[in-house]
Amino acid sequence: MSIDSAPTILYGVTVTEVGAPVVGHFRLSSWLGGGPDRFAARAVNLTDGSIAVLKFESHRALLREYQHLTRLSHPGIARVLAVGQIVRPTTWAPPGRNDALELQGRIYLATADVGGPSLQQSQATGTLPSECALVRLATELANALAYIHARQLVHGDVTPGNVVFDPSGSAVLVDFGLARAAGGVGGQGTAGFAAPEALLGKLVPRSDLFGLGAVLYFAWTGQAPFGEGAAGVARLLASAPLRPASALRPGLSSWLDTLITELLQPAAARRPTSAEHVLHRLHRAAAAPGDETLRAAFKVTALHSGDPLAGVFVGRHAERQQLVDVLTSVADSRNTHTVVVFAGMPGSGRHTLWNQAVADFRLRALAAGQRDLHITRASALLADT
Repeated sequence: MSIDSAPTILYGVTVTEVGAPVVGHFRLSSWLGGGPDRFAARAVNLTDGSIAVLKFESHRALLREYQHLTRLSHPGIARVLAVGQIVRPTTWAPPGRNDALELQGRIYLATADVGGPSLQQSQATGTLPSECALVRLATELANALAYIHARQLVHGDVTPGNVVFDPSGSAVLVDFGLARAAGGVGGQGTAGFAAPEALLGKLVPRSDLFGLGAVLYFAWTGQAPFGEGAAGVARLLASAPLRPASALRPGLSSWLDTLITELLQPAAARRPTSAEHVLHRLHRAAAAPGDETLRAAFKVTALHSGDPLAGVFVGRHAERQQLVDVLTSVADSRNTHTVVVFAGMPGSGRHTLWNQAVADFRLRALAAGQRDLHITRASALLADT
């Protein structure tokens, strides 16, 4: 992912004549859920007319999620668009709600709208997938998790609500709010789908594999493997025996039933070693003589390696830090107008370096609650004359 196409860091809010707030360059359109402190909304991206999903919070946890997402570029992972803070007084009365929400001071994170329902929403209709559809789901999620884990991250909340289908039916992982570096402290996760070690505050890559198994179990049976809520957590932590998915809904191949059961082992060391290993198991089963429909289902599932260099900016640390220091000095001076001259030979990478330094400055300012800058290129000023 090039810097020029990288997600942006934005401040401010304007209000349209119809009263729908425009946050950064996103016009809020509909309420997606949440409470007064944390909620999500669908919005129109005014730069290209596409649909985005905005998460709002009053604290800075979204900045960590933004930093994680900028390191990821994969079709099976929600694409991050922007992060920002609303600095001016404004309210929003979501359609269909009687209350008005104050937006000033909130931080928001914008991601591309996947376009379809979540697995949770799909199951609410009572429609359960075929085994071929389940293999496709398992393959796509394992593929995305393998990419995430290769980046030394753990998603931390693989649940039916965080698996969303695009219009083609492919699964996309969303909501990296609980993501941590592999082996990090934090998480907790969602009761009924979180691994025991995650519930106890430690996340490892195999924690996501437990979530994968729980999602596949739910997709096939319509139920969480150990039950949901406090009762489900108690059963899991007590290592209560798991009823195989095939016992609740017959028709599941023994190899896939076994794989799901192994993914759901309470002890992390007894689960498959990695998401790559799960992919290998799925491929081996599809390649075996027998069910041609299953083999066809695996073949049409697109496997992606993702961008291994997403979010990586290598070298030129000293120049980059100098530019950040200059921008910080300008912000601290509170001058009305300041000219910064930044020059270089054609092809020297000055635009990329400048864009990265501006992104570094804005993320630092946002995290510290400091003043942002309105930056205009000289070429844009000359174009207006």
